[in-house]
Amino acid sequence: MEKLLTTREEEEERKEYIQQIVQREAKAAVEVARLEQLLHQATEEREADLSKRNVEIKKLKSDLSQLQKSSNETNKRIKTDSMKQELTDTKTSEGKCDRLHQSITQLRTQLAQAVAEHRQSEQVLRSRKIKTESALETWIAKYDTDMGERQEELEQIEAVYKVEKQQLEDLEERFALLEEEYNRIIEERRINAELKS
Repeated sequence: MEKLLTTREEEEERKEYIQQIVQREAKAAVEVARLEQLLHQATEEREADLSKRNVEIKKLKSDLSQLQKSSNETNKRIKTDSMKQELTDTKTSEGKCDRLHQSITQLRTQLAQAVAEHRQSEQVLRSRKIKTESALETWIAKYDTDMGERQEELEQIEAVYKVEKQQLEDLEERFALLEEEYNRIIEERRINAELKS
């Protein structure tokens, strides 16, 4: 009777031991899946942020191109008007020379102002471009840093998972040996029981 009770206790302990191993492995798998989801989400957020910044940079470049084109057309128009005015005044009479010179002076002043305004606008846009590029480099560096930290965290988790997996394999190997020994003992007891009967 004492031997049967011992056998039942061993059977219960074996079942409880197996259940603990299964629960531990399931818990580890859930944790790994959660961390992989967090990493995937962080990657998508960074990619969306970079995409948004690229759109902003593209728009700034387009605005700069349009401003340069408009400025060139304005300069060309002023120069053309100046030449037409000069030719018109020249073909009239010498009495209009003073007015012609005044018009030329005025147009040259306008041209100088337009050029100065264009240079100022160009300087502002150049400064904005430099600032945008610097901000982009900062964002990229921050993204690389964050991804590096995520990678390190993932590697640490993988290292822990490998250790726990190895421990689980060791436990399973020990369990297999115990189970084999247990089965051998049970078989010996069965044979002895048959011989006694």
